[in-house]
Amino acid sequence: MNKKLITGIISLAMCLNIGVVTMVFAEETATTSNITAISTEATKISIDNKGNKVLLNEKLKEAKEVKENVKEKLIEKVEKVKELKEKIEIRKENYKKLHSLLEKKIKLINARLELLASDTSVDAIAKVEALKAQLAKTELQITRLDKSIVTEKNLLKEKVKEEYTTEELAKIQEVAQILKEHKDLKLLPVQNVFAKGKNLKFDLPPVIKEGRTLIPIRALSEAYGFDVKWDAETKKITITKGDKVIELFVDSKEAFVNGEKVELDVPAKLYKVNKEGSRTVVPLRFIIEQMGLNVKWDQETETIDIDDEKEVEVKDEDIIEQDATKLDEELNKIENEVDGTIATDETTTNVLEGEITEEAATTEETTTTEAATTTEETSADKDVIVE
Repeated sequence: MNKKLITGIISLAMCLNIGVVTMVFAEETATTSNITAISTEATKISIDNKGNKVLLNEKLKEAKEVKENVKEKLIEKVEKVKELKEKIEIRKENYKKLHSLLEKKIKLINARLELLASDTSVDAIAKVEALKAQLAKTELQITRLDKSIVTEKNLLKEKVKEEYTTEELAKIQEVAQILKEHKDLKLLPVQNVFAKGKNLKFDLPPVIKEGRTLIPIRALSEAYGFDVKWDAETKKITITKGDKVIELFVDSKEAFVNGEKVELDVPAKLYKVNKEGSRTVVPLRFIIEQMGLNVKWDQETETIDIDDEKEVEVKDEDIIEQDATKLDEELNKIENEVDGTIATDETTTNVLEGEITEEAATTEETTTTEAATTTEETSADKDVIVE
């Protein structure tokens, strides 16, 4: 009995142990299976991630290539704009020289007419009639030339504007909106200021206050190599170029040139341009003329020309008979230069049509990516300061 009981207990115990072992084994097997499944899934995810990574790298490579292509095209566009701008500037300068000589010729003709005024001889009367005809012809030339100069300036404005990126124009427009709050200011488009042979770029628009143009000094300093220092405590701007030192103070009409006091028509101003800070603008004509440069305002086109050639005033007493031959030679030379510019234009004999043809050809070569960029620029440009 006892033996049977003991045997039963042992059998039961063995069964239980086997069950426990079996359960443990089954659980371990399940765990192992799970680990295997997880490992398999991990491997799958790893492979997927690797695949995605390869795909991402391919996309990044493609994007980089597109970006480089756009960059190259943009550089080409900038160079093209620069080249066209130089051509326009050359023509504009030739027209200006011709205009100046034509004005001298008119003075010379009038001087000749005065000399003949008291002469009633037949020969003198014939000369007077010939001079009057020449005078009328010269005045007509000037009228036509004035129109050509206006056309060239409008073309030049377009090219100057194209030197700005969409982002730069957008920032300038933001500043313009802030400056418009000052009712005593008139804003000029950034493309309305020309600097002969210089890359003059603004980050805020020039303004006209009390009939005087004020521009950010940074633009001038970068274009002409002026050294500029700002004293925030005294609000003093010190501009140095060679042995010339100019000192201006914000809101003060007193300035100093090499230590000598000078009275300004309009003072330098400090305007808030964004939440972070303000910018200083200085009287353009005063700075330009003090630095030995020449500045000219054109009311019709509302443009400003800056160059390093001082205009020589022609006095009536200097216009005498013996100048006629020399003047005519100079006149013919400049006329030939203008004609030469037109004749050497590869696209067409008409300069203006030539520019349009060249630009049309450039447009046809523009890629789809460039076209999208151009569309964005055009959209932004519409909001740029009123022309």
